Amino acid sequence: MIGKTLLSPLTTMNSTRTASGSWDQGKDFQTVLASALEEVNRLQLDAHDKTRLMVAGGDIEVHEVMLAVQKAELALELTQTVRNKVVEAYQEIMRMQV
Repeated sequence: MIGKTLLSPLTTMNSTRTASGSWDQGKDFQTVLASALEEVNRLQLDAHDKTRLMVAGGDIEVHEVMLAVQKAELALELTQTVRNKVVEAYQEIMRMQV
């Protein structure tokens, strides 16, 4: 669910040729990245809100809180992994001789 939520915008980043021969890029990288980060933030806030509700004695089941926390944790781990890979790729490009 989380991987599909975070990665689904990437499938729309296809490049197609227009009738004039120029390339139509679809969504740009910045838009995709921003929407993915917003989704991670939303999951974090949702987990936080559900945790606070449970601690305050609200009407919420423990499994709902645990699921929200795990979703947020997995989304954050995926974000960190992607960030690390992007930094690694950038460093590799900077080491290239021209």
